[in-house]
Amino acid sequence: MSGNAIQIAIVDDHPLILEGLQKLLANTPGMEIAGCFGNAAECLAFLQAHHADILLLDIGLPDTSGLDLCREVQSASPPPASSHSAIIPSAA
Repeated sequence: MSGNAIQIAIVDDHPLILEGLQKLLANTPGMEIAGCFGNAAECLAFLQAHHADILLLDIGLPDTSGLDLCREVQSASPPPASSHSAIIPSAA
C-alpha cells in the first residue's frame, strides 16, 4: 500500500461488480484498492486489522444490509470531524 494513496474497500456480493470496480479504480492516481469482499463479515474482519478511507458498499448484501454495515463501521470507528458519508443507491 502506498503511503499517501486513498485506501478503498469494496463490498459487493456480485463478482462482476467487484471486478468492474477494481478495474475502474486500478489506475486512478492517488487511489488504491485496500480489499474487496463478498459480504459484510469479510469486510468487518478486514477492518479489525486494516484501514480504508472509503468503503463502497452494496445495499443488499447476503448477510446484512449495506446501510447496517455502514452504521456498524461508523460506530466502531467514529470519523474525524472533516469526514463525510454518502449513500448512493445503485440501480442494480
